[in-house]
Amino acid sequence: MEHPDVGALQLAIWGRAFAALELAAARRYEPAIAALRVLLAKDPAMTEVRLKLAETLSDAGRDREAAEAYADVIARMPMLPGDILLAAGYAHLRLGELDRAAQLADQAAIDTPLKARELRARVFTARKRFDEAEAEARAAVDPSNPQPASMLVLVEVLRAKGDHVGALAAIDRAAQRAAEIGSGSVFRLEFLRG
Repeated sequence: MEHPDVGALQLAIWGRAFAALELAAARRYEPAIAALRVLLAKDPAMTEVRLKLAETLSDAGRDREAAEAYADVIARMPMLPGDILLAAGYAHLRLGELDRAAQLADQAAIDTPLKARELRARVFTARKRFDEAEAEARAAVDPSNPQPASMLVLVEVLRAKGDHVGALAAIDRAAQRAAEIGSGSVFRLEFLRG
């Protein structure tokens, strides 16, 4: 009996993986999710595919499944980059699982401290602990190079707190900073302006 060429099989699997990634990039979430699950059924050790499944589930708004998929990735890879831990944290935040979101923010802080503060600010906002949320949002902005997107977290907190004047002033500062650094339009800035 002849053994199949292992290299050809691996190439076929990776070809399917790239096709699934293209589906996800095209926002064709359901076929991408199905394709990624088929790949994982064939080779459960494909960590990159498992991570892409979690990201695609999150993009598709399937937060419960995304949180479970991220938990699976975290269990398989204990030393993950902070951005993956944050993505998992945001899935839990959207589910209202604030303790888990906060834990993941704390874990991510080692690798991405400012972005972890943004998540913490949002967790505190969800808990209606606005003073702590505001402190985290302010600390999330790098004083040496403030980024407009990070500055908008403070806007979210101030709006939730009911400080609309402060929120508008913070929006103006973010818009001014965007103009200073030439970043063009800032995602959600005009939406938050209302």
